[in-house]
Amino acid sequence: MSRRCTLYVGGLSQYCRAVDVAHEFEKFGQLKRCDIPTPGGRSKGFAFIEFKYEQDAAEAHRKMSEFTMDGKTCYVQWAKRAPRDGWRSRSRERDHRDYRSDHRNRDSRDLRDYRDSRDSRDYRDRYRDRDRHRDSERDRETRDRDRDRDTRDRDRDRDTRDRDRDRDTRDRDRIRDSDHRDNRDTKSKESKDYKEKDSSRENTDRDAKSKENKDSYNDPIDKDK
Repeated sequence: MSRRCTLYVGGLSQYCRAVDVAHEFEKFGQLKRCDIPTPGGRSKGFAFIEFKYEQDAAEAHRKMSEFTMDGKTCYVQWAKRAPRDGWRSRSRERDHRDYRSDHRNRDSRDLRDYRDSRDSRDYRDRYRDRDRHRDSERDRETRDRDRDRDTRDRDRDRDTRDRDRDRDTRDRDRIRDSDHRDNRDTKSKESKDYKEKDSSRENTDRDAKSKENKDSYNDPIDKDK
């Protein structure tokens, strides 16, 4: 076990398992070993963690110099010497098996979560595309309705203008016809008055001539007498 890749973790609870300690440190990098020595079959409250790469171990040493686990304050130091092989008891082997099994299960869960996430992402993408398509269709329908409404409004305004123009034309024609009738009636009345005057004058002249003829007829009779 390399000293520059191995950390000593002290202050652990006697009930702490290697797999629990590994979960705290594997976020810094790949682990090669995580041992909790149990001389006499009982944990003494410390562990050795060996990283695959020195930079990962250095980062873990820097960031995990003091942390809390299971309600106890734990500390991290560089391991001064590698643990003896005799410390690897059957309980530690079981912890390693638990760690490897849990790691595999976690990898399986991560893969399943990734697939679920990918499926969920694909599901969201499909529904987002569908929603975008629906929004586009809705916007186009709205624009079409607005355009149709504007067209109807323009047609209505044009029809209104045409009706107003036709009404004005009919009013002008009605006024012109009325003026024409009034002029015609006036002229007819004037003509009638003129004819009546002519007729009266002719009657007067005829009466005067008749009287003159009558007077000229009566004058010789008076002389003979």
